[in-house]
Amino acid sequence: MPQNYGEMVPHCQEEFDAEDCIKNFARKCLSPFERQVAGMLILGAGQVLRKRCAPEGTKEYLNHYKCIKKTIPTLHDAMDQLIYTLMIVSDEKDNDIKIPTSCCSFARFQDIANKIVKFGCQDFDKKAEEYIGTKMIKGYVSDVLDLSCQGYESNSDKCAKVKLPSGGYEWRNNTLVKLQNVKLPANKPNSVVLPFLNIFTNL
Repeated sequence: MPQNYGEMVPHCQEEFDAEDCIKNFARKCLSPFERQVAGMLILGAGQVLRKRCAPEGTKEYLNHYKCIKKTIPTLHDAMDQLIYTLMIVSDEKDNDIKIPTSCCSFARFQDIANKIVKFGCQDFDKKAEEYIGTKMIKGYVSDVLDLSCQGYESNSDKCAKVKLPSGGYEWRNNTLVKLQNVKLPANKPNSVVLPFLNIFTNL
């Protein structure tokens, strides 16, 4: 993780290169509909990245470095939970539950991520919690929730009726706990893009 202005330059370049790689893959290898779905996922992440790598955004990011460093490992676990859940959903034979389960998975991720930041950043500036929760986490998932999953908030009646796979983790005693002896799909990708594409293009 970059912790000063000098380290932000190669960090941002690496992130922009990764974004370009995904866009090139979508342009060359996906159908028009698949590109549209992938674009919805990439859009939020790209906006977060561009704001973070602008001068004012870099300053704000570095101001909250300690809180980000403390919470990022558990936030990565929450992302793994989301990816594993989407992989399980993509293999579901009942197409009618794929969209509700996917949407509630994204809503659960946002809810758990906000809890991770709330409890992990108590010893830091209150603005750190707001920055990570709003400008980082919400920025990544808001386009999916707003465009495809309206009404599927984590505490909604819709999600109350959905039984979510554990994804290998459970929120317990104010922390995200890795579950033992849970069979999870093999070959987990590093991004939600592929499992999300598999769900929306195989309905």
